[in-house]
Amino acid sequence: MKALTLLLALGACTEPADPTAELTGQFELVTVRQVTAEAPIAGIDTDGAGGLWIAYRTQDAGYYEVEDVRLVHVDGTGAKRKEIALHDEFLDLKGIAVDGHALWLNYSGGDRADYVRKVDAATGATLGSFGTEVGIEDVDVFDGELRMSVTWDQVVGLDAHTGGQRWRAKGYLESSGAQRGVASMADRRVWVASLDERIYLLDPKGNAVGAGRHHLLDGNDWSVDVGMFLAWDGEYVIATTGNLISWLKPRP
Repeated sequence: MKALTLLLALGACTEPADPTAELTGQFELVTVRQVTAEAPIAGIDTDGAGGLWIAYRTQDAGYYEVEDVRLVHVDGTGAKRKEIALHDEFLDLKGIAVDGHALWLNYSGGDRADYVRKVDAATGATLGSFGTEVGIEDVDVFDGELRMSVTWDQVVGLDAHTGGQRWRAKGYLESSGAQRGVASMADRRVWVASLDERIYLLDPKGNAVGAGRHHLLDGNDWSVDVGMFLAWDGEYVIATTGNLISWLKPRP
């Protein structure tokens, strides 16, 4: 926990306005720090105050048996502030998004009933839910909408109150079927991760304007179902692979 404390304190730093304005074409993603989490990660997001929410899901039960899910909140010092335990779902958990005092969880099961659930960040009580399409790999929340990463190089924006589609972007990646994490910037740009070892930057209209290469998947067979979740803290792209959390600095 001591190492995590130092790293989360680093992630709370800020920079002058719009440090990413020149991120077009090919840019760098410099790995600033890495930390190993306590278990394989099923989702990550920032809390807006320098801390993180991290989702974990066990995979010990059978195919149709409920799984244990833990939602862990660590503050900007790395101290664990909250842990919520859920034991009520057998679908894969793929992504967590912070929405004020609530959390959105994305459940994706392929041929099963995929959906998102909104839970109270203090109690874990369900506040609402609605069904989603197949293939959602990660979820983000921004300005009253859920931004969902679809594995087939698409991002769909849903109204967070009704579940209705607001917009959809597609066809921007070079390798369809390999998209993973999603995270939003304050100016409406969007980060999306791909298993081709690049994280793409989309403009507010959903067009790819640049891509940064990383090496977080070195040694992995990317054709296997690898999870990769993203968050953005205003300075770093925070990316997870397995139980590894990496802080990546975008640089032109």
